[in-house]
Amino acid sequence: MRDIRDAARDQRKHLPVSSCMSQQVKTITSNEPLLRAMETMVTEDIGRLPVLESGNLIGIITRSDVMRALYPKRMAKGSREKQIQRK
Repeated sequence: MRDIRDAARDQRKHLPVSSCMSQQVKTITSNEPLLRAMETMVTEDIGRLPVLESGNLIGIITRSDVMRALYPKRMAKGSREKQIQRK
C-alpha cells in the first residue's frame, strides 16, 4: 500500500504498476508456522505475505488473518460490535 500511496501523492497515477511495485517481495511457504509469518510481517513492516507452495502462489496471508487465527473469539466479538454499531 505504501508504494501505491507514494505514487498517488507524487502524481504518478498514470505510470505502469511495475514502476512503483515492491520488487524484493517477502514470501512464506504454506507449511511454515504462523509464528514465522508474524515475525516476518513485524520485522519487515509489511501487512501481507504471498504464500507459496512448490514455488507457486497459492494465497496471501494478512495481518488480519493472523489476528483472527490467534484471537478468534475476540475478533468475532469485535466484528459483532461493529455490526451492532452500524444499525
